[in-house]
Amino acid sequence: MDRKNLMIYLGLWACGLLVVIWPGRVYAQISAKLESISGEVQVSIRGGVPSLAVTGVVLNAGDTIRTGPGSEATLRLPDGSTLQLGENSSLDISTLAQNPQTGARTSFFKLFFGKVRAIISEDYKRTPGAEFNIETPNALAGVKFTIFTVAYDPVKDETEVSTEVGEVILTVLRRLDCPPVSLQAGNTGIIQGTECSSIFRTGERPEKPEERPLPEEQPPPPLPGQPSGPGPQKLLDNFRDRTSANTSSSTPNSPMGGINTPQTSSPPPSNQRVNPDRQVVPVRVIIEVQKTHKK
Repeated sequence: MDRKNLMIYLGLWACGLLVVIWPGRVYAQISAKLESISGEVQVSIRGGVPSLAVTGVVLNAGDTIRTGPGSEATLRLPDGSTLQLGENSSLDISTLAQNPQTGARTSFFKLFFGKVRAIISEDYKRTPGAEFNIETPNALAGVKFTIFTVAYDPVKDETEVSTEVGEVILTVLRRLDCPPVSLQAGNTGIIQGTECSSIFRTGERPEKPEERPLPEEQPPPPLPGQPSGPGPQKLLDNFRDRTSANTSSSTPNSPMGGINTPQTSSPPPSNQRVNPDRQVVPVRVIIEVQKTHKK
């Protein structure tokens, strides 16, 4: 390959880094800037080893921002939109692209855990075909022009989306039978696990009813003229308890007398009776034999 062809090849390869091609559409990649940080904030460039972030660092699709306890970070997009990442949060920049012909931008972020507040610029409202989405492991929040907050709790597997201005379309990712819901300003949507969305006014989240134990089953009241004492079943149980106690406290003697016979699990002989509790009770049988004298 001569020098001229090599330069052409390298030029085309460099252009390929800046252009993302979808079927029927061509998008140029755009960048975002880390406008401000507070506390310990880390960035991972294209899945690399996380490093401490500094104000002004440029981030692109494939980069990840992560905040620690008591830390915050603000990301600014070229159109003026901002994303404010709260503490203990992790946000991945999946797509940042713009259609060079129409100017429509496509911004796609993934919130692995934590909380992010997005303030979308008016350019998204004026530009047809613009898309802005934030995805969690179980939900998708899509907007046009709005201010909204997305929070995801990995322990509960719960996504909470609150709309301050405009409208957010909330979709359950793991179920096809849950239709997308519209969150107008002042509303909050909750998706827990694979459950469909529940919507309520922001700040008025209904508490789950307290689970109380079922009351113990009470015996039916006695019939008219019937004594209010223990019923037949209770009397029978008491009788069996007393019989068992008496039997266990006394050791049976053998028929020969004076020798204790150990209890065994063999079936009782024919000269023994079995009480209702199936305990063997020996019975002493005395047979008198009369001798007959011959005259």
